[in-house]
Amino acid sequence: METMKENISTVKKSIIWFVLLTFAISGVIWFSMVSTGSTLIHNILLMWTPAIAAIVTALIFFRSLKGFGWGPGKIKYLALGIILPVLLSICTYGLFWLIGGGLGTYTGKFGNLLIFSIIVSIFLGLGEEIGWRGFLVPQLAKLTNSFTGIGFLSGIIWALWHFPVILMGSYVAEVPLWWSLPIFFVGNILFAFALAWFRLKSGSIWPVVLWHGLDNNMTKVFTPLFAGGASAYYVGESGIITIIPMLILVIILWYYRDRLPDLRIKNDEKVNS
Repeated sequence: METMKENISTVKKSIIWFVLLTFAISGVIWFSMVSTGSTLIHNILLMWTPAIAAIVTALIFFRSLKGFGWGPGKIKYLALGIILPVLLSICTYGLFWLIGGGLGTYTGKFGNLLIFSIIVSIFLGLGEEIGWRGFLVPQLAKLTNSFTGIGFLSGIIWALWHFPVILMGSYVAEVPLWWSLPIFFVGNILFAFALAWFRLKSGSIWPVVLWHGLDNNMTKVFTPLFAGGASAYYVGESGIITIIPMLILVIILWYYRDRLPDLRIKNDEKVNS
């Protein structure tokens, strides 16, 4: 199949099409979740919606699946994709432990880190990352070299996509929505900044797939360390302390934004990388 020429207009249209298609397909799943209740099948389909939308969009507009970052990239970025979610979780829960007080009861018990659970989480993360960082972020980078703009826009879209599930109570039921929605929104945007940086720097989706999948597992491993009190307000999906280590990392990455490749295209330039 011949690869179609890419230009600024086509890239803009592909981004709009991808976002609308992702939300449209997800809307069907959200409606089914409300009607019949959330199931494992619903969650799998939902997390693979961005991948489906991205693949369909790429084939329609570019007749190619190149540019998603299918190659493994450098080993150091793959290693960081494994190390960083563990390190950030240690910093988050360590800080919460230091604060102590009556915020939560320290149990000293970790959750189980099962190989099967890691594999499933990485598989689910792959579905999201093919869409958000495999397609959306590189397409945005073709239009602008503003890392700030890429991080904010991809992060806002990604966060809003999660909102219906949060409103259904599928995330943190221990805290009210007036707390969980804004905390999750800010945390999601920060996470999007970090993932976008590593996707663009490494040229591969696999470091962010590993990071995304392991990050979901780290919550299961570290959350049992604390019980009761107000711990859900400070750590976990809607924890305000969770934001702090990620914010520090994003500031560092933002400082080195000039080290990212310039992927912008001219209106008559063909790009297949």
